[in-house]
Parts: sequence; structure tokens; C-alpha cells
Amino acid sequence: MPKAGATRTNPSSPKKITAHLLVNGCYQADELAFDDVRFEMLFKLLSRCFDEELAASESIADAMSRATGLPPYVYNANNAVRVGGSSYVWARNLLANRLFRSPVVYVEPYVMNNQAVIDRIHLGDYEGEREIGGGMRKSIFREYADAVAEGWLLFTGASAASSARSRRIAPGTREDFYSGTIRPDDGTDAA
Repeated sequence: MPKAGATRTNPSSPKKITAHLLVNGCYQADELAFDDVRFEMLFKLLSRCFDEELAASESIADAMSRATGLPPYVYNANNAVRVGGSSYVWARNLLANRLFRSPVVYVEPYVMNNQAVIDRIHLGDYEGEREIGGGMRKSIFREYADAVAEGWLLFTGASAASSARSRRIAPGTREDFYSGTIRPDDGTDAA
């Protein structure tokens, strides 16, 4: 619900910037009155992907909270319920959580109409860190992407040091796409 005095052209600016992650769940009785919602809920339940969604969410939430320093969002309505051991992870019935036939994790850090967030977005992407709000920060885009990637690596049990995406390949060498091994680049394509 918008704050008093807020309009589409002059939205209110929330003072508190938070983060939370959403997994499938917390269906309301009025939502279950629809055949398609019941079908999609049953499909998700029978696919047994909740445990994977929750574990991935908790790993990403851990990385996101460390990267951003943002506190967890707290729902004050009955359309979401906190799940698992992380104060950042909530179950909620969202259309896309139901429609994708795979584990789904929604990552929602920042608050889009907060002026500090808008200012960071307007800075665009940049290398390294800049002073923002009295502290050194990566671009908001890299902060988000790096945190999700780190959380995914935590979830999958990989380490950032062994990840092909995080390794620096020395000049004159190349990485074999299939095995991940580094070898001299002889100028030929890998077979």
C-alpha cells in the first residue's frame, strides 16, 4: 500500500533498504479457489524441488547479506511465511514461482524507489569500488551479481577459487571447456 501523499509520478521513498529471497509456498485459500493455481501448486509439490529451492536460497541469502549489509525484509501480512533457518528467506505464492518447472529463487535486495538505490543505479557499472554513503562499494550491479554467484557456489559446494568464472587464465594458456584444465595454447582448437 503506498504511503500517504505518494503518487505514480511522486512515489514515496522508503527510508529502510532491505533484502529478501522468495521460494514457492504460502498459498491462500482464495488463491486455491482457481483450478490452475491448484494444479501448479500440486505440480511444484510433486516435483519435490522445495528442499533445493530452500537450500539455494539460504546460501544466496548468506552471500547477499554479507555483500550488501542489508537487513532482512519482514512481511507483516499473511501472504508470506518465513521458512528455513535464514531470516531472509520467505515462502510466497508468486506466479513465476509456480510456472517455472524447476527450482526457483527470487532474489530481492534493495528497494527500487529508495533514493540511495536510485543514485547507485544511475552511477552505472564500474570497475573496483567508489565511495558511496561514507563507505567503499562496488557498483550495485556487480554487488548483486557477485553475491548471487558466490551464493550459488556455496550451494553447489564449489569454491570461488576453483570456479572457471573466477580464475585468471595466464596469457599463452587456455582452459579446456569440458575438463576445466589449463594448458598451453598451441593455436589450435580443442578437439
